[in-house]
Amino acid sequence: FTSEIYFDSGTLVMNGVNAIEQAQFHDRAHKEIIDLAVTAAENPMADEAEDFANVMAHPKDPAWGLLYEEWIELARNVNQVIYDLRKNGGIKFDADNEEDF
Repeated sequence: FTSEIYFDSGTLVMNGVNAIEQAQFHDRAHKEIIDLAVTAAENPMADEAEDFANVMAHPKDPAWGLLYEEWIELARNVNQVIYDLRKNGGIKFDADNEEDF
């Protein structure tokens, strides 16, 4: 198991952060481990593809538009964090501009 989420009552332990195939709940109060039934999709990107298809199929739906904007903002934030980590770590690629580092 490689991923953990901590709750007041225990810890959810999974074998990954996506395409999860195994999960357990470690109950602190009862000192027991509960195996959880997990059904993984054949394609680990199925949920994302379905959501993207819904955005494309409903271009005038405000709810899907709002989700799309949230995804864009999240992508920008993730990209900025990755860039900052690379810069702070001195990791440079051939395509990088020298003045950026």
